[in-house]
Amino acid sequence: MVNVKYISSVEDLQNMGKTGYYKLTKNINCDGFDFESITEFNGTLDGAGYTIKNLKIQKYGLIYKAYYVVIKNIQFDNLSVKQAGLVFDLY
Repeated sequence: MVNVKYISSVEDLQNMGKTGYYKLTKNINCDGFDFESITEFNGTLDGAGYTIKNLKIQKYGLIYKAYYVVIKNIQFDNLSVKQAGLVFDLY
């Protein structure tokens, strides 16, 4: 059985741990939030059909130094990554 950790805010998204199964519970608007890459992540981000809007990342992407990553069932609206892509440094 998978221990699901739920994400309902941009702060929850920013504070994802290094491992686990994370699932959105609603649409998340990141407008005005200074988001930093999630580092050394090993796990799943399940959008459950929801959208992350206005996500702006200055470098490295949503996830930096990924070992095993699944990103599924998620939409991005107005995504901006200055350097790299959604996942940077996949091992």
